[in-house]
Amino acid sequence: MKQKYLLTVICMMVAVAAKAYVTNWPLYGDVVVEDFYLADDNTTITNETGAYYHYQYCPLLQIAALRSIYPSNASGERDFVLVPTYIIVEGVAYHVVGVSGQLLGDDANTIKNIYLNNELEFLGTRALYNATAVQSLTIPASVKSISYDVFNGLGTSSAIRTLTFEDSNEPLTIDGAYSNGRMIIANLPLHTLHLGRTFAGNSYGTTSGSTLQQTLVNLTVGGEGTEVNPSMFKEFPNLTNVTFNAGVASIGANAFEKCPKLTSVTMSAVARIGDYAFSSDSLITTLSIGEGVRYIGDYAFYDVKQIPSLTLPASLDSVHVRAFVGMTGVQSLTIADTDRPLKLFGSGDGFYGSSLASHMTALDNAYVGRNITPTPHDYRKNTAFYEAHLKRLTVGDHVTAIGANDFYGCQQLEQVQLGSNLSSIGEKAFFGNTSLRAITIPDRVTTISSKAFSGDSAMTTLNLGAGVRYIYDYAFNGCKRVTSLTLPASLDSVHMCAFAGMTGVQSLTIADTDRPLKLFGSGDGFYGSSLASHMTALDNVYVGRNITPTPHDYRKNTAFYEATMTQLTLGKMVNKLSANEFYGCSSLALINALNPTPPVCADATAFSGVDKTACALHVPIGCKGTYQAAPVWDEFFNVTADLPNDNPVTPGDVDGDNKVDVSDVNAVINIILKTKTTEDYPNYADVNGDGKVDVADVNAIINMILGQ
Repeated sequence: MKQKYLLTVICMMVAVAAKAYVTNWPLYGDVVVEDFYLADDNTTITNETGAYYHYQYCPLLQIAALRSIYPSNASGERDFVLVPTYIIVEGVAYHVVGVSGQLLGDDANTIKNIYLNNELEFLGTRALYNATAVQSLTIPASVKSISYDVFNGLGTSSAIRTLTFEDSNEPLTIDGAYSNGRMIIANLPLHTLHLGRTFAGNSYGTTSGSTLQQTLVNLTVGGEGTEVNPSMFKEFPNLTNVTFNAGVASIGANAFEKCPKLTSVTMSAVARIGDYAFSSDSLITTLSIGEGVRYIGDYAFYDVKQIPSLTLPASLDSVHVRAFVGMTGVQSLTIADTDRPLKLFGSGDGFYGSSLASHMTALDNAYVGRNITPTPHDYRKNTAFYEAHLKRLTVGDHVTAIGANDFYGCQQLEQVQLGSNLSSIGEKAFFGNTSLRAITIPDRVTTISSKAFSGDSAMTTLNLGAGVRYIYDYAFNGCKRVTSLTLPASLDSVHMCAFAGMTGVQSLTIADTDRPLKLFGSGDGFYGSSLASHMTALDNVYVGRNITPTPHDYRKNTAFYEATMTQLTLGKMVNKLSANEFYGCSSLALINALNPTPPVCADATAFSGVDKTACALHVPIGCKGTYQAAPVWDEFFNVTADLPNDNPVTPGDVDGDNKVDVSDVNAVINIILKTKTTEDYPNYADVNGDGKVDVADVNAIINMILGQ
């Protein structure tokens, strides 16, 4: 009783306040009704319009009609209707949560505005029947269900142009069955629609052939979890603008297919875009795929051919390889930065779109900011840029791997900039890119796979990073315009045929290191019979490390079998030469050996085919005798000791064999007798440093031998 008494007092206070503004009709609020009365058992409220069911103590109330509680204008016509939050009868407030029946009465067609309170929960059968003068209507987010015929009577003669379903993350239940399978809004002549929630229940009714299909121009979709049902706005001839607010869950398959006037689509965030969602919408010029989109389906934007720029957000988890088939106007494609890979699914082979970007025929520039992972498949076309038409490519710093065939056959690709965190380049990654002029491999790249740049015939500049460790077969096959090539000290192993067809290389440098470079694979029977044999323009070679071929029966399995160079420099760290290493290098005219200690030759074949009588051999100062005494090196006729010698010199060691003995005495005597010259032992024969070689130097050496 105390609770009822207190509530009654509160309601009476509200009622007094409400009477002061009833005639002003606020949008929502309390309405005092004088001519309603309660039944004796407090279960019904009655007036001339019928029964109102309720519960005691501020109960929920369903209104069947409002004829006696809304005002009229000077002509006696009712301008608007307000469904209030509360109705106060005899001091008790009744919470209005629903309406049913013909809410507006017989003269509903005179009502211009309808205001529904923002705590209303349902709209019953024919609740807005015949409200043909209403131009704009908002369904509050609080409404949980509406009847399938709530808009009954609002046909082509209706004035309604704008309908708003306020945003809500709860689906709107549609009660009852559609008439002829039509959606509840299908027959409204709307110009603008805000769809802020998902239609549940009988929500898949068709709009085909409806009034709405012909009249709708602007659409906004919003509300957390809202779903646009499959084919919901398919073939809408006048739909021009579509905006998706944050939180939209999905756009169903074919939802906006064949909307010929659709020019603008903006997506703040749509989790899922279904197959053919915007297919054949050929007039779209503005497409914004916002952060939050996670999935784009098959042919989702088929033939949307007037979009000049396309960005795939970092939120995108997966996309079908045919999602953008027919987007022939795209000039710039950006795949946003993120550490998460973008998954491609579906095979392009045998379909109109052979890869994600291959039919973007106007593509000029692409930015790739993440790894791209194709769904495992036998077809090489299941990649992002297979045979794409792009001219310039930038790979961002979040990309750690370029996959197999990723940029295969991009024949118009001219410029490539690779990110600093790239670690591997896959098989045929840039195969057949006949316009690519230069490539710089970042320092973190460790692996360049088979045929990665094979057939890139326009390439003139190739810079291998300081971290490359493995280069596989035919990696740079046919890069015939590269004139200079350096293999970094980081390189652990390289395939025999890695540089096959690089016929323009004139200078080859194998950088200094004390670790051997391993050759693997056999050249016999391959296009490249040795590492450098098909560098037909090769003139100058610098070898700064030992080279170790993979054991094999074929003599061709070496670095320089039948190479064409005329000049060879062996660095100070080269101390071994393999069998057949320079076999058949018949053009070799000059060898500079920088190691004071002659490199050990595995056998006599190291320089087989080299004319040792004509080929000049230059060695470090003081090392001529050492080279002339070493196997294989002793066959060279023209030896000059004029190269820098960084090794410390032992006083009296004239012949440079690292010991002072009788041979050094003989060397000085030979110079005195002029059977040898100081060029054979420069600066070493003048033992006492008096500027001349004579008997005093002989005596000085003898004293050293005697320990004096």
